[in-house]
Amino acid sequence: FSRMTVGLYVGLENPSWATASIALANAFGDKVEFCRRYGIDISYSDWPSIGTPATITADRGELLGKHGDILVNRFGITLSNTRAYRGDDKGIVEQSFRTMHVDILPYVKGKVEPVNGKKKAGKRNELSANLTLFDFTKMVIVSEINRNTVNPLKDYDFESDMPTNLPAIPVKLWNWGISNRTGVLRTVDQRLVSINLLPHEKAKVSTLGINFEGLYYSCSEAISLGWFHKNKTAPRPTSVTVAYSPLDTHTIYIRPDNQFDSAWVCSLQSR
Repeated sequence: FSRMTVGLYVGLENPSWATASIALANAFGDKVEFCRRYGIDISYSDWPSIGTPATITADRGELLGKHGDILVNRFGITLSNTRAYRGDDKGIVEQSFRTMHVDILPYVKGKVEPVNGKKKAGKRNELSANLTLFDFTKMVIVSEINRNTVNPLKDYDFESDMPTNLPAIPVKLWNWGISNRTGVLRTVDQRLVSINLLPHEKAKVSTLGINFEGLYYSCSEAISLGWFHKNKTAPRPTSVTVAYSPLDTHTIYIRPDNQFDSAWVCSLQSR
């Protein structure tokens, strides 16, 4: 409706649930603090999209599987997917990518520029790169803020009940839509959102600790329950479901049964 970009993530990884979850966590969270980490000062009114939505439309891929169930079961979000090989189902999104490329790529060196549709053999484009990932992310953030708050949309299809003097600027359309249509975003704890959206797998529990991918973890809650006692009568599960970040092996989380419960933070042990 508003065409506003509500969140983003910039990375070098291939598409996956792990990267999609970071973008979703950003979409649900406060962008003022996010922008501050990149040296950009904004106010809440510049980027007011905070909270979880009622519905998410996805492009199959990352949200088509067990991880997508997290959005349904833990956040009560209705999840739908577009049809395969039908880019026109999400034309607004595709156009926003094109706009971002027009805004940013002229200033970026090291990008691959195909000649007659093909990459030129032998050319080392990456050797002329002039930006760190931090710098590039900052450019993307500035581009999206400008798109949300400054640049009017071309050919926006105003509906009959919308005021004729309403600017076709995404943040203005967003605010009007929240007030006059629908969309009471549900606020949630940002840290628990991030943990709940992380990939999750089974980990084994033994007297040595919580074994996940060959690494051993421990936490105060498990110790207090006697999970690591050698006494076999102590109540100890054989396995638990843990959430983990592929970018950080130092910490895993024992996922709470409810999204509002505190997660157990497990630290990597010297073993």
